[in-house]
Amino acid sequence: DLTPSDVPYVAQAPSITLGGVNLQVSSATLVPGLSTVYQVKTQAPGNVQPGKTVPLTISGGGVSTTLSVRVVTP
Repeated sequence: DLTPSDVPYVAQAPSITLGGVNLQVSSATLVPGLSTVYQVKTQAPGNVQPGKTVPLTISGGGVSTTLSVRVVTP
């Protein structure tokens, strides 16, 4: 069984924006058993505008990807 200390962290956390707002990454790790899949944990601040198609951009290692996500207020 893997423990949290067995999971390799990435050398440099990716940068993430949601609706143009920078998000703070709390962790970025490889998913155990999936050599090219990363799990990134972050939390959106309250100043992200809600919407049905808000751009979420993840950048790291010289590459970037953007997709549209729905953002709702709690």
